[in-house]
Amino acid sequence: MKNFLTEFPTLELLNKETRGLTLPEFRETNSNIHTPYSFSAFRSLETAFKMAVEEKIAVLGINDFYVTDGYDAFHKGCVKNRIFPMFNIEFIGILRDEQKKDIRINDPNNPGRIYLCGKGLDYPFKVSWLQKRQLKMIKNESLAHIKAMKAKLNQHTSGGAAFVDEDENSFLELRKIIRIIISAGGIPCYPVLLDDSSGRFTEFESDPEKLYQSLKHLGIECIELIPGRNDAGFLKKFVDFFHQKGFIITFGTEHNTPEMIPLTVTTRGSVPLDNSLKRIAYEGACVIAAHQYLRADGRQGYVLPDGTHSVEQTSELINLGQLVIEYFINKYDHET
Repeated sequence: MKNFLTEFPTLELLNKETRGLTLPEFRETNSNIHTPYSFSAFRSLETAFKMAVEEKIAVLGINDFYVTDGYDAFHKGCVKNRIFPMFNIEFIGILRDEQKKDIRINDPNNPGRIYLCGKGLDYPFKVSWLQKRQLKMIKNESLAHIKAMKAKLNQHTSGGAAFVDEDENSFLELRKIIRIIISAGGIPCYPVLLDDSSGRFTEFESDPEKLYQSLKHLGIECIELIPGRNDAGFLKKFVDFFHQKGFIITFGTEHNTPEMIPLTVTTRGSVPLDNSLKRIAYEGACVIAAHQYLRADGRQGYVLPDGTHSVEQTSELINLGQLVIEYFINKYDHET
């Protein structure tokens, strides 16, 4: 399927086409939902789109485990419903040193286990034959394990035990995951677990400054949170810290449990986000929208081939991404 972004005007024409439009301070975004192609509460993508339209979600991100099988249907549905699509993927990897030291990262029950997302991948999805084979192999080995893990985590939430046995062959080294994401045109993004219902943090995330240094060392300058599982106060302080450090920050809901929660992002207990948090999340979505626009035009996006991030261009990319989103919502011919 052809990416609608290839039909967008050049940057010069984009500026002209959007001149006169009133640009909002922010729009509602949800950068992480799992779909029926992965482990998801949604029985169909149509349900997700219906909810997104009703809740006025302007940007929606598909974020399935190991697969891009849903990209075509997601692209088609987003264009039809005037919802800007974000093409993402999620992996589970392993950090061996942290595993040996019994350090939990963003899996609350398995030391050394790390979730990592790729944001704004090329669409149509482009990876080498070897990488496709790797992804298929990992998917087949891991999806059953993921479902078992989620079931046990749900049991843990209800007061039961939640230990999940390791399957060493199911998880790639983090550096390999990052290489796959970058070669597929994406931005490596660390999903933050943050606090649980008792106010506890994993060892890897307990100190924001140390977490910042660790992520920078790994070459990761983008984070994502699922605020519905976090305390509003903790979330605010944490996001403000990383925003000041120049990180791209996005929010999502995952929708990977049976409960059909709204797509509108809120913190624990359905506490609404304040406008500053919504604006930060929107700016993150704008950077990724600009990244996808540039990549669709055969140009360099936010991440260079060597993994270097264009942090000094973040403000420009926010502005560009906002124009891309506004053109898509207000000017693009969705019938083509």
